[in-house]
Amino acid sequence: MIFNNYIKGYLDSVFKSFLILFLVLISINLSASHVSGGSIKYKSLGGTSFYIEVAVFRDCSGVQYSSNSATVIATCTATNATANHTLSLLTFVAPVPAPFGGPYTPITFTSGTTSFAIEEVSDVCDKVLNPSQSPNSRCRTNTSTIQGYTRFKYSAIITLAACNYWKLGFTPQCCRNTGSANITTGSMYVETRFDSRNYPTNSAPDFADEVKPIPSACVGKEVKYGIGTLDGDGDSLRFELTCAMGSATACVTYRSGFTATQPAPGIILDSATGLIRFTPKATGKRVVAFWVKEYERCTGKWKAQTLRDVQFRIESCNNNIPKDISGISNIQNAERQDSFKIQVCNGMVMSFEDTIFDLDATDTLVFQSNVKKVLPGSKMTVTSLKKNKAVVKFTWRASIGKSPVKIFYLVFNDDKCDYPGNGFSVFQIEVRNSTNAGPDIPVCAGDTALIVATGGKKYEWKSVYGDSLIWSGPICNWRMGAR
Repeated sequence: MIFNNYIKGYLDSVFKSFLILFLVLISINLSASHVSGGSIKYKSLGGTSFYIEVAVFRDCSGVQYSSNSATVIATCTATNATANHTLSLLTFVAPVPAPFGGPYTPITFTSGTTSFAIEEVSDVCDKVLNPSQSPNSRCRTNTSTIQGYTRFKYSAIITLAACNYWKLGFTPQCCRNTGSANITTGSMYVETRFDSRNYPTNSAPDFADEVKPIPSACVGKEVKYGIGTLDGDGDSLRFELTCAMGSATACVTYRSGFTATQPAPGIILDSATGLIRFTPKATGKRVVAFWVKEYERCTGKWKAQTLRDVQFRIESCNNNIPKDISGISNIQNAERQDSFKIQVCNGMVMSFEDTIFDLDATDTLVFQSNVKKVLPGSKMTVTSLKKNKAVVKFTWRASIGKSPVKIFYLVFNDDKCDYPGNGFSVFQIEVRNSTNAGPDIPVCAGDTALIVATGGKKYEWKSVYGDSLIWSGPICNWRMGAR
């Protein structure tokens, strides 16, 4: 009997020890899951010098991310040459005075001998995001139940020899915060690929989605999220859903009901504008990965592509999402192609309006756009008809610049606490060349002259003295001998 009691006590002790160890391991695994997205981009500085920047987005519910450097692996596939490049932490400095909705003062902490000043990028209302008010998100207050995210940036200037297929890859500290998500927990990897031999001065696009890298959304409410990519080289861009990566050679594992091309049921990615649309059916996290591919506009040749890894956080919300109820309207000096696309002649001063409405009468609409970057010299004005209804007007003197196709976004949210309702519209403007013809010379009967015209869609050639029509028809560039 004593022996049996001894065995029972021993087994109880072993079981309790095993249980404690198991719970500790689970706790470690859960708390270590903190990475909620990342990005990588490059900029040509001329010759073989390139500025490289990576970012890591941290879920403030997980353990602190505390790396003061990042490693980017560069591989030239033509020669199999590989090199590791170390990037240093970029200290975040907030603008003064702080704009509505931030960015506000950085979140500071010390790990070991390194001091960190990090930007909060939570998609929450201004009252929560502003550190001078309360309550704040989990990023500033450890006991807060309001979810939050921070961004860590790293950069360096590196040297890359001419290569027709560079691949630059980055893997942050493990692991993803993918509990209750569409993928299983694991590592994250992002990369960019480019041809520096044939396009030595090409740079990655400017990704405006970094304004809200972890967008919040509501169950049953349509999500509209624009990547808002601006290419300074005037390249033609294409957007394509792909698998999120766990390493340089392997995709993540998708849970049942989700795939790389359907990371959320019914999701649609506009290949031309980068607008993402879907209606969430359940709470949780949705990791969405996509390529942004660059092609030379004239030849259609591939130049580069960058992998983007974005996480949507789906909440149960008792809130109506503000909506774009008009699209492009009240157009001046331009031609409407559809609700969000217009054509305008080079040099014309054009304008159009867009009306935004929120069913919740007490909500206040807040607007943000990258229009001034995309359309230099443009003006955006907001006229509030009511607290929950406004007209946004865009005015611009059209200029082709490096690309005749201009794509910009308008973000509108209702600043509802804790998680605002977000709306997103993407506009496309195609600038057509104005027509120039010359030289302006007299031509006598029987003589021949060369007339050159560029731009425009349709030419009609006539004698100023009223003679019969010589030629008419749609054409872009044409030479003719007048008779």
